[in-house]
Amino acid sequence: MYSSIMFRSSVRKLCSRSILKHDYYSTAIAKANQFLFTEAAKISRNGLVIADAQISGQETFASIQYVFLPRQSDVYSPASLPSMCRHWSSASVDDDKSVTSEGNGVKASQADDNQDKEGNEMKADAEDLENEALWNVDLEEDDDISDQEGDAEGAEEAIAQADGETSLFSSATSLSKLQKIDLNKYFTLKQEDKVTFFGEGLPAGLTQEFEATDSGSFLIRGQMVHLCERLQRDLTALEPRKHYVLDGPVGSGKSVTLAMLVMWARSQGWLVFYVPFGKEWTHGGMYAKNERTGLWDTPIQAKSVLEGFLRSHDELLGLLKCHVVEPLYLGEVPGLPLARGPQHMILPENSSLKDLIQQGLAQPHVAVAVVVRLREELSLVTDVPVLFAIDQFNSWFTFSEYHQYMGPRKRRPIHARELAMVNAFRKMEEGSPFYVSAFSHSTAVGKLPKQLPGVPRKARFRIHRFNIKETSSALEYYHMQKLASNPPTDQDVNKLFFLTNGNGSELRTLARLM
Repeated sequence: MYSSIMFRSSVRKLCSRSILKHDYYSTAIAKANQFLFTEAAKISRNGLVIADAQISGQETFASIQYVFLPRQSDVYSPASLPSMCRHWSSASVDDDKSVTSEGNGVKASQADDNQDKEGNEMKADAEDLENEALWNVDLEEDDDISDQEGDAEGAEEAIAQADGETSLFSSATSLSKLQKIDLNKYFTLKQEDKVTFFGEGLPAGLTQEFEATDSGSFLIRGQMVHLCERLQRDLTALEPRKHYVLDGPVGSGKSVTLAMLVMWARSQGWLVFYVPFGKEWTHGGMYAKNERTGLWDTPIQAKSVLEGFLRSHDELLGLLKCHVVEPLYLGEVPGLPLARGPQHMILPENSSLKDLIQQGLAQPHVAVAVVVRLREELSLVTDVPVLFAIDQFNSWFTFSEYHQYMGPRKRRPIHARELAMVNAFRKMEEGSPFYVSAFSHSTAVGKLPKQLPGVPRKARFRIHRFNIKETSSALEYYHMQKLASNPPTDQDVNKLFFLTNGNGSELRTLARLM
């Protein structure tokens, strides 16, 4: 049974098979649990035109809509169907086919042996699409509901009433206590939680959501829960996967997903080094070349990083001891005179990571060296799980906005890898901590190679835009927060889903017009 499933672009090939006998119109008919659904779509080079629902003979047909997006790699199935079988049969638009149902399966009458062969190919392709489908808890939920759909709905309503809340909000008190029933619901972030879990700050997308809705709630998405579950399994796995690069189209929620992962990990007792604005490491502030290392120091960014990290893990950092005993060398701070006396600093014996950070905050000339040392120290921590979470990660693989003076009329652009802090943290495979980063396509950084240096192969984790269920939940939430004047209808949900292609930011903007 399929509900809110996202398929890859191989659906294009599926619809081009000879079994769909027309170049521009195609119809697939499926019947399950006494419901017969028909989809009809006009495919052109510019995309897809959705056809209307049809009524044929004694049976009622409801259109199943698919969006074939040009220049996109995914095809979204937004149909909210109570049930649908796993085996598909198809027929031409002009052919008059009779369809019968046996249990939950579907069997279409075939005109001849050749068409029967093509039907088998169609089923095989449908199975391939199922295997390629992205992880979505809706699949497992629909499998459970297929036998007792009414009982599951009644149980969900009873839980919502018992908690004294509407079904739109989760009753979980922490992200670490989420269950399947909490998917596509909203979790409210309290003001004290923002200070506890996000001492470094919130990503821009989440801040805009909170400001627009005048609330601190965010949508619980299946992809975020799945990523948390994978990291939890990898803690005890013999061959864990520790490196992830969150990638996806603009507005898919990569930064928000990473922020929620940070909150989940910190609520579990993890030590998380979170950088919500990676581009700030390569833009703004002052910079000076460290003649000893040959790299460029950015002391203003170093101070900001140390302050945010200390706010989020003040108590835990005081319990973790330093392992590296080598001295910290002082650098140059633009606008400040060179430090007098010894040009290095040695921490007292049995110093904690909190002592190390406080030294960097007290002495600006050593702040960059402390941040670089933290990369080494955190890789040696074994008492608690450690996670590096870096947003706007792609800005560390192109040129910064800084330049080196080469003469009266010549300046050389400085690459991000020449910055001391970026050079220390952008290599994902160094050390044993977990490392999750996110690309940001809203901040243009130019073209990058497919395989980034220091990034493991197959590290990318695809983040997709809203599906139809998430779109429906978001619109209901915006109406509740008075961002939309009218309650959303099914037609409104479909319209905005197609218009925005699941882009969360655009969905919030267009909800005002609903």
